[in-house]
Amino acid sequence: MLHQPLPILPFLILCCILAACKKAEEKEASVPIQETAEVATEPSLRTNSSLLDATERKIPDKSTKYTYTPPEDDSIIIFGGFKTLKPTNWIWMPKNSASLLCKYAIESDSKDNTAFFTARQLEGKEVGDIQFHIQRWTSQFHTEDGRPIKPKLKIIPLRGKNATHILISGEYRGESGTMHQEQRSMVIVIFEEEDSTYFLKIFGQKNVVQDSDSDLLFVLKNLELLPETE
Repeated sequence: MLHQPLPILPFLILCCILAACKKAEEKEASVPIQETAEVATEPSLRTNSSLLDATERKIPDKSTKYTYTPPEDDSIIIFGGFKTLKPTNWIWMPKNSASLLCKYAIESDSKDNTAFFTARQLEGKEVGDIQFHIQRWTSQFHTEDGRPIKPKLKIIPLRGKNATHILISGEYRGESGTMHQEQRSMVIVIFEEEDSTYFLKIFGQKNVVQDSDSDLLFVLKNLELLPETE
């Protein structure tokens, strides 16, 4: 009895399929797996900024000198190592910056006319060049047609020394130059006490700021050192 030969074609097809599968597995295994690495990014830092404009930036800890609550006596203002009498239309308000010693809103006849008083204290090398600060403040103001503003400077007596009084008025454009707040003024008084320099500032509507300049002089006239605590 003769044996019939097995069919060759199906056997060849099966071998081809197995070979193709093995080749595909080897190719897949040869491809390297790339892991995604997280790239740490650093926040941009402003190199031309000042502690006088600090808001959220980290500053030296002087928490004992900052007022987070109003004085128990509403008739006085306390900042740094000083106290003074408070004008009746100045209203204490919480500070919106850790660099401020205190902040007061100045009431006026109109709700649309507002101004604010703030006090800051810098020590040692923090102060930098006073002329730099004056130029920086002035650069934030322009005339209505875009021309630069010239500040008005004068020397006033304070506690047996001289203090610098600065008045700047015009259209306020801010540090970025993109703001357009018309009829704004800024008054700054700078004085030194031992190793510290104090910056007292009133900023807001032009008429309110200029009307409050006499109140600022009243604050300075009644300025006295706080008694030392043991």
